[in-house]
Amino acid sequence: MKINEIYLECHRIVDNPIKYMKEEKEKTGQKYIGYICIFPPEELLHASGYIPVRIMGFSNKFINSEKYITSNCCEYVKSMIDFLSSEDAEILDGVVFGHCCDTLQVTANIAPTITNKNIFVYNVPANLDSEAAFNYVKKEICNFRSELEETLSIQLKEEKMEESYNTYKENRRLLKELYRLRKDNTGLISGYDSLAVIMAGLYMPKEKHNELLRELLNQLENETQQQLKSEKKKILISGILNLNLNIIKAIEESDAIVMNDDLCEGARMIPRNEVCEYKYPDAFAENTTSLFCPVKNYKHSSYEQILRDKYTETGCNGIIFVYFPFCDPQFMEYAYVKKKFAEEKIKTLLIETVINTNNFAQLQTRIEAFVESL
Repeated sequence: MKINEIYLECHRIVDNPIKYMKEEKEKTGQKYIGYICIFPPEELLHASGYIPVRIMGFSNKFINSEKYITSNCCEYVKSMIDFLSSEDAEILDGVVFGHCCDTLQVTANIAPTITNKNIFVYNVPANLDSEAAFNYVKKEICNFRSELEETLSIQLKEEKMEESYNTYKENRRLLKELYRLRKDNTGLISGYDSLAVIMAGLYMPKEKHNELLRELLNQLENETQQQLKSEKKKILISGILNLNLNIIKAIEESDAIVMNDDLCEGARMIPRNEVCEYKYPDAFAENTTSLFCPVKNYKHSSYEQILRDKYTETGCNGIIFVYFPFCDPQFMEYAYVKKKFAEEKIKTLLIETVINTNNFAQLQTRIEAFVESL
């Protein structure tokens, strides 16, 4: 595939993941298990013979959610409940909840009353970078494996888990290479297209995504010498897009380029300290505790420092935060980092977005004004 064909295919997948999964299931008989948040170990699902797929805000109706949660819960959870109670959820054979926030934890508790799918919960402690957290996660990995084996009536063999681990490790290596190319070659690939490539991997077999990434990277490497340095303002984006790449498009149509990200469906999926060799369950636990999410607590790092490092390494001019309304854990962190960055003369913009919105007129004006101020 040519570069533009790769981009078009990835945008097609991200624009309608449910449609893509249904098409693939009809063609190949693939089985899917959905997961929520960045923490569940996809490798174990992959080794079980399922394709792990990320559940995002697929529904914008919010009809059934009102039966289960209050109106001031975040839209992501409302959308998830509506999805799980819809016919679209029939494509899944199970759902894995990660303990990201209290609202999601409660949703995991009530999920069996919403859907007849197999429900799994992968617990992650609030404090992640400690020996106690590492040991806790190791036990949780073992418990999760046992639950998968019992519920799905399978036996997870060591060689299969190692094979899946190496497949995912290769995927993370290729994603890091894509981020490196973006950093070293401004304008080589837009944020709009690169994030489509990254997010498409949430819904296809990792083997297939690895092939696509290799093909893309090989072609991009050949183009690096032809690129002119872009004079556009460089933006770091943080938060959760819910696959809505129109937000990135709006930024890049405002004479800016998204150079780096700290997105829930982007760079946050890549562990900061990748384990080189497979060892069960230590390698999985190391990867889990190396993931950064601003709703967790860390002794040796912070949301502020993560953003500052990303901002500096790619020479960004401003930071745009994208959150859902009522996402209290992220807003608490935002208030602090906004104050700190204001003291350092780093300009920021907050965008509160709703599920699958296409109303970008006012948003475009705000983004344009922000870019002009940089």
